[in-house]
Amino acid sequence: MNNQALYLQIINLITKEFLQQKTFDTFYQATQQSIKNIYAQNNDEISMQSIRKAITEFYAQHGIKAVVFFQAHDMQIKPQITNQENNIYIDFITRQLDKDKFAEMMKNEPSSQISRYFNQLFASLKDSPTLKDSTTIKDIVRNAVKKTLGLNQRDSVFFNDLEPYIKNFDFDLVKNNTQIRELRKSSYIGTFLNPQVKQDIDSYISQPKLDTLISQTIQNIIDEKIYTNQIAPLDFYSGFSLALIQDISTQISSLTQSRFPINTINRYAIEMYLYYKTTIYKKLAQAILEGIQQNKASAESCITFFDGKDKKINGVLTHIPIITDITSKTWNLSNIKQTLTSEYSINTNLAQLKNSIESGRDKLLELETQITSNKALVSQKELEIQTLNQEYETKKQHQAQKNQDVESRNATSKLINEILQQKITILDAIATLNNAITNANEEKKQIILKEQQANEQIKNIINNNQSSIQTLQNLTDALGYCLESVVTELDNNA
Repeated sequence: MNNQALYLQIINLITKEFLQQKTFDTFYQATQQSIKNIYAQNNDEISMQSIRKAITEFYAQHGIKAVVFFQAHDMQIKPQITNQENNIYIDFITRQLDKDKFAEMMKNEPSSQISRYFNQLFASLKDSPTLKDSTTIKDIVRNAVKKTLGLNQRDSVFFNDLEPYIKNFDFDLVKNNTQIRELRKSSYIGTFLNPQVKQDIDSYISQPKLDTLISQTIQNIIDEKIYTNQIAPLDFYSGFSLALIQDISTQISSLTQSRFPINTINRYAIEMYLYYKTTIYKKLAQAILEGIQQNKASAESCITFFDGKDKKINGVLTHIPIITDITSKTWNLSNIKQTLTSEYSINTNLAQLKNSIESGRDKLLELETQITSNKALVSQKELEIQTLNQEYETKKQHQAQKNQDVESRNATSKLINEILQQKITILDAIATLNNAITNANEEKKQIILKEQQANEQIKNIINNNQSSIQTLQNLTDALGYCLESVVTELDNNA
């Protein structure tokens, strides 16, 4: 058989099986066996080149790099995905989803039925001899779902207990996120905001408010990504820094009443992230540990992720550390749970006292703003009194003139009475404002006293539980370090 005829025979054979078979595995087995039979009768060097060319070209058109091995009387095809978003695996799964009327299922079937369906689908793919990586399997199914439902390639599809959770792509959001990604690159570090602009933004955000903002943002991200959508730890860590910077940027824009360009706010948010990076990951560690304390399975998976193994992520071999603290103690889910159980009451008391102090400081800032505002109003009204006093003296002198007729004298008397009435109203307002200032100052004293008492209680608890608190602090620091290390590496390799 001539080379061109052999090439076309192989192409036609593979294409026919591709159209007829229902799964990639049956397609793979059928084509490989048929081509083996042809190879047995055409095993010279030139024929092997024609066979290899037909196989590699067909697979390349379907997002796969095929490596073909020839032996004496055998032949093997080793497929490797090159196009993550469009390949032959996705084609077969899309066919299956269409055949099973998946789009209608999503609209009409209960969640339990959809979960069972995906359970079976994932199980069948895990048994495939050509697919070993669970992340790859999820990517295949994710992209097949997008094709079946007609979603944009940039729309997000997550799996919540094997049920797909779909988040449509927001082009405005991604435009901003793209800018943030670009600004995070090392070439921009150190070239962000000039000191005056940064100082202007700082004036809107007090340190306690900033600390609260970071804590709340971290908790919001965990609640949405981990607890509500149950995103896998790898997906969560891969998107954490971007989500945090984006949320902080949005909140700062609101706090500054959108007085700065979004590009400036993004730069500020990134600088803040870099400056408070270690603190941020300690807070993330604390939030995850709180989730474990509340027996949240999703929080537990964030811990078991740290298994000390090397994982291939986005084509890059990434080392996942084991949680090891400063004393060289290795932490796992079991001893973390034991520690958290024994330290629960101590942690709860400390957290309540610290929250009380933070709330008090927020209230102090609010009261200080109120006092400053009221003092300004008092000064303004005292100026009004001075103006009225001048008017009063002018009218009194006018009234004392002897050449006035009765009508003019009465009109002047009326104006004098109106001035006196205005003074009374303003003086009452000043008295009210001064009372408010006095009350606010008194409230400030009470808050400061309560903070002193809370700090004293914290000091006593710490003194009485030094060893236990240090153990928990070591754990939090170690987990925070692992989180920062993994997220940073994932960001660098993205």
